[in-house]
Amino acid sequence: MAIHLDKGLVALFGSETRVSVLAVLAGASRPFTGYRVAKISGVQPIKVYSELRRLRDAGFVREVPSGWELSDPQVRRLVGDRVRIVWSEDWETGETERGRRAEKVVTESRPWFDTSRYAPNPAVAARYAKEIERPPEKGPSRKTR
Repeated sequence: MAIHLDKGLVALFGSETRVSVLAVLAGASRPFTGYRVAKISGVQPIKVYSELRRLRDAGFVREVPSGWELSDPQVRRLVGDRVRIVWSEDWETGETERGRRAEKVVTESRPWFDTSRYAPNPAVAARYAKEIERPPEKGPSRKTR
């Protein structure tokens, strides 16, 4: 996935990696782990953790038990105004304002694919159910112990 960063933000913050990390955290509705920030931004995890520590020491982000989050609302607003990122979980649940706006666009637009004329095929469902059942010769699953 090609990520196009705002040149003004890169000039302001001094690093594409730093802007990528800030952009992910600015669009997040909850704290993210450093690994998740790396996956979303496309930056190597070691570089992400280095930037997160640097940003923490500068007072822009904070480490919480569930991950990292932006602690400076002005930075969130600045980066959020120039970057548009909506995660699928936010889109589906409508947790953030952007998620609610995106959901509104989807519900108000004409669907491009009409699924109402299709029905589930029970034979296919039964075949996949057999694939996920644990064979008795392997013993009980952990959940039943």
